[in-house]
Amino acid sequence: MTGDADLKYAALKSREFGKIVFVTAIGSRFPFGIATVAENCFVYDVGGFFREKVLPAYRGKPKGLVVRELLESARVLKAQ
Repeated sequence: MTGDADLKYAALKSREFGKIVFVTAIGSRFPFGIATVAENCFVYDVGGFFREKVLPAYRGKPKGLVVRELLESARVLKAQ
């Protein structure tokens, strides 16, 4: 895992080369710094945490924000 600043630099450089940048995150770990650079942001929200706590604190809404609800009781499959 790395900090937002490290990934934001990579995203900015990718954009300089004409690449499209997407962000996918769990709602509780939403990378605000990278969201401003990304073309689309996909957030998986566990139990409504992102919509209730994170999004209201964010000034403005990132463009292309897509929020998908995940149930807290969702099964996690383990690789075998």
